Amino acid sequence: MLGERGHVYMSAQEEGLLGRLVIGRKRDSRRKYDEAARRELIEACLKPGVSIARTAVERGINPNLVRTWTTQHQRRQGRAKLLAPAGEPAIETPTEPPGTLAPAEPLFVQVITPVRRRPRFQQTAA
Repeated sequence: MLGERGHVYMSAQEEGLLGRLVIGRKRDSRRKYDEAARRELIEACLKPGVSIARTAVERGINPNLVRTWTTQHQRRQGRAKLLAPAGEPAIETPTEPPGTLAPAEPLFVQVITPVRRRPRFQQTAA
């Protein structure tokens, strides 16, 4: 949260998340992130009206990385809905409006386009 003079003030919960997020470093000096804290950050970013970039910067993380995490999370959520158990309808299939009949035969439409010929070169007498 922003206070006077643009200082960032965090709640105790946000400070706890910041401390739990980075758990170490890899050999190539990239950070390792705690999965639970990462999920918590993603959920915080997906709330309506929350800026992903501001949330990331407040926690000292590159906004592009947090955007990647949120996108991956949303894709996994979408895939999970598609792979729901057989007893539960995963995706609502669109139904045709009442009174709509399917054609007995497939429709055939012939499209005729005019052939454009290039104009012939005309020689003029000099």
